[in-house]
Amino acid sequence: EEQDLTEGRACSAPGWLAPYQGKYEIPESAPDALQNQQILAGMVDAGASAVAVEISDESLLKGHIDSVNVDIIVFTNSPRMTAANNGSEDNDDEDQETSTSASSGDDEEKADTEEKVNEGEGEKEEDAFETSYESNLTEEEVQSWRERSLAFISSLDDPKHQRVVVNLDDDFASEIISNCKVPVVTYARRREHRDIADVYCERVDLSLFETAVLVSTPVGETEIVTALVGDANVSNVLASIASGLATEIPLENIAQGL
Repeated sequence: EEQDLTEGRACSAPGWLAPYQGKYEIPESAPDALQNQQILAGMVDAGASAVAVEISDESLLKGHIDSVNVDIIVFTNSPRMTAANNGSEDNDDEDQETSTSASSGDDEEKADTEEKVNEGEGEKEEDAFETSYESNLTEEEVQSWRERSLAFISSLDDPKHQRVVVNLDDDFASEIISNCKVPVVTYARRREHRDIADVYCERVDLSLFETAVLVSTPVGETEIVTALVGDANVSNVLASIASGLATEIPLENIAQGL
């Protein structure tokens, strides 16, 4: 019987997975900078030794995570403007027809890719998945998001205790890495990054009930089988492995934890 590494471990997540037991109330909207400090302090008072925080676009732009001292930043992906915010809704009929045709071509390419995976070849097309995500941000806000992200990244300056984990497949990754003052651990799915990524997805097997991912790392290969289904969770698995390696957790323990 495999050892349960989480046995006896207490965990709380405000508003998400389990009741929060801290002494401060959790706001319905994203907590501001002061509220974040209060919530984190309440977790420490309750005996918490580690916390994972998902930083939204709003929280970053409004400075909600200012003065939060972190050990690891995991850069997953960057936002892009929606078609409406980019002014595309004003395009003429010809532009719309061109866009439709391009979309149809993408669907055909995606179908070809899915067919290859179903045949068991286990190969991935480089552009079969998108890393950046559509947001409601304007062009100015996207630029501000990038500037604040780089400032947040460059605020980490303790190479002994701090790390940055970066998704190499995102177009903003190179700028993130160039602004790092601490060691970087990278992960990727695109074939072009296979030889340079620390954590790379060699093969993916998707089903209705589980996701199996074969991953190569500097300390060996491992296969992760998780109940998290869907292609989007493959990158989440890679990010988790990279984060574990960044904190020098043995690969075997990481695999068991996932």
